[in-house]
Amino acid sequence: MNVCVDKRTELLNAIYLNSNFHKNELLGNLDDEYTEKLNDFMKKHNCGSLVEKFNKVVDSLGDKFSYDAPITLFLQLDNEYNFLDKSKNEYPYTDRLGTNGNNKQLIDDLMQEVKKFAKESNFDEFYNKSRPFYEKQINKVKSCLTQYENYLQRFLTKFFMQDINMDNFNLNIIMSMASGGYGMEVNGEKIICETGNVINKNGEKHADIIPGGDYQFMAHMCHEISHIFVNPTTAKLNLDDINLTGFDKTNVDSEHEGNKFVYINESVIRAIEYVFEKSLIITEKAKEQNTTKEQFVNSNWELIEKANNHYYTNQSARGFSQVEKIENAIINSQTKTYANFDEKFKDILSNSLVKDKTTQFEDSKSIEFENDKTY
Repeated sequence: MNVCVDKRTELLNAIYLNSNFHKNELLGNLDDEYTEKLNDFMKKHNCGSLVEKFNKVVDSLGDKFSYDAPITLFLQLDNEYNFLDKSKNEYPYTDRLGTNGNNKQLIDDLMQEVKKFAKESNFDEFYNKSRPFYEKQINKVKSCLTQYENYLQRFLTKFFMQDINMDNFNLNIIMSMASGGYGMEVNGEKIICETGNVINKNGEKHADIIPGGDYQFMAHMCHEISHIFVNPTTAKLNLDDINLTGFDKTNVDSEHEGNKFVYINESVIRAIEYVFEKSLIITEKAKEQNTTKEQFVNSNWELIEKANNHYYTNQSARGFSQVEKIENAIINSQTKTYANFDEKFKDILSNSLVKDKTTQFEDSKSIEFENDKTY
């Protein structure tokens, strides 16, 4: 997997630091040298007009301009920070953001201001001077991928029933973001955006790309890559008449925000992620102990059950109460034969999230991209 720090999302990151955009949730404090330099750069080059236009978009679009939307929008810029006309036919500009003339004008004004600021401030120079810092984090990720990327590739290939080449994925680190990851396809490129900061046990925010260790990081990679395959599959389904177990459309405090599309994607992907993480850990620990996977599981059953209960409880608290049931459906699917992943996906849903097993899945004619959030 190609690992990088993209100058376009770093400029967005700099705008985040000086804007009204979900500060407490997504951004690290000025507690590392790079973030402080980035913030100082923005103030030195009088970013007021740029931040003002960004805040207008935030205020006007609200939750539509959140999660992956700003990141995907900025990744539509070319190398010279031009927002091309073809980008206006792509997600998220279409449907999710440009729902009316006023919003479109606000976005167009913002993207013009982005180019103007980038050129006048010579942001490319700042970006290039910061490469030594970027390389430190990039090397951490590459070291982890060197050990476990092949295992992830084999898992994904088998699960999604297609030949998956990790060389086709770009892992982009956004250095001052402190939570959230995103899997997306932009202009034909499969991009995983990852945070460069983390929140530790004391609630402090600091630069650390792999806070939970290599296994957890690889599980997160599995999660974000899965969005690229699961989201379009869910989008083919007509969800209007399907009753889902554990879904509450009024539960807007949950991460699924009372949205069926998000609920299915996140529930299934969290189960996929956990199946992968357990498989990786068991495989590696069995190697370390020079034993079989079956023997390792048998001798560590209580610890595994404790980890299971912790994970399921944590996901339920976030609005995804059926992860264990989906995990069982995934495990059962391993003994079946399917024509393609679409068929496999429907079978997993039928045996986990769908209340009425007689439900016939119908293709959806359309689905609003407003719902196509990736976490």
